[in-house]
Amino acid sequence: TPLALVQLLKYWKTNATLVPKLVAAPNTNYLQITFVHRPAELGVTYHVQASTNMTTWSDIATYSGSNAVLSAQAMQVTNFGFPNESVTVRDLSGVNCRPARYLRVAVTRP
Repeated sequence: TPLALVQLLKYWKTNATLVPKLVAAPNTNYLQITFVHRPAELGVTYHVQASTNMTTWSDIATYSGSNAVLSAQAMQVTNFGFPNESVTVRDLSGVNCRPARYLRVAVTRP
């Protein structure tokens, strides 16, 4: 329902802090993002997404409950805390080989 969506968005905006970062490594740099994952929130899925144009987004990692699924394009750098977890995911597509690369976290609830 629209009301449930509004409540979810308000919850996300007041309880989440995203920390984007560019990480230097030999021969390239990588984007990574840190967010708060709440495993106890039933039915909520966190989608770490990447884009080259900010129009088309694709999941590189998803977190739902205690399950995490990472694609070959992502690496989990950290995951700590209880009951809420601070999660850092790195995009393994180096920014030096692309004209533009963006990351975001999208939250869904069925």
